[in-house]
Amino acid sequence: RALIQFMLDTHVAEHGYREVYVKLDGRRLAMLSYGGTMRADYYVPDRLASPPPILVSLHYCGGQASNARSWFQSYSDQYGFIIITPGAGGSCFDAAASRSGERAAVASMVAYVVMQRNADAKRVFAAGLSSGACMAHALVAAYPDVFAAGSSPAGVPAGAWNGGNNYGWSTTGVNGAQAWGDKVRNADPGYMGRWGRMQIWH
Repeated sequence: RALIQFMLDTHVAEHGYREVYVKLDGRRLAMLSYGGTMRADYYVPDRLASPPPILVSLHYCGGQASNARSWFQSYSDQYGFIIITPGAGGSCFDAAASRSGERAAVASMVAYVVMQRNADAKRVFAAGLSSGACMAHALVAAYPDVFAAGSSPAGVPAGAWNGGNNYGWSTTGVNGAQAWGDKVRNADPGYMGRWGRMQIWH
């Protein structure tokens, strides 16, 4: 894996690229070249739905993109959706509820894949575990114009994460549905449409 990453970095530095493919377990995996600096790849199954939905799969603290991809790869092969797997800038994703930083980078990844693969912009979803679950909450809150829904096993609500790229969250001083709803609404204060649904697992 280190050798593959070195080759990709060298290719980018010397030539630039739109997509660079490597073989992983006999399947095609694309290093995502969306114009940002946050590392990511995406998995394209042999048979795509028309148009293909997108799932952003988000790893836990201390994990990596390959962990998150493996959770859904067999379902991607079965149903024809594309998996985007970002890598956090530190041990954890920075899951603050705002339209900036790692959340903005992931939204840019989605826009790139929609354009490059003619994917279904109305069927974009986020799912993760632990830190990745917190990031799923943040993405659905901050980018309701991008994400139709999210799934959160062992996450905290949007607006609770305060650790940056390290583990940390707090619910102190936030009480009741209205207060937590305000956290979501304040993540994109100009938005007047419907926010995506969240599936909660604990």
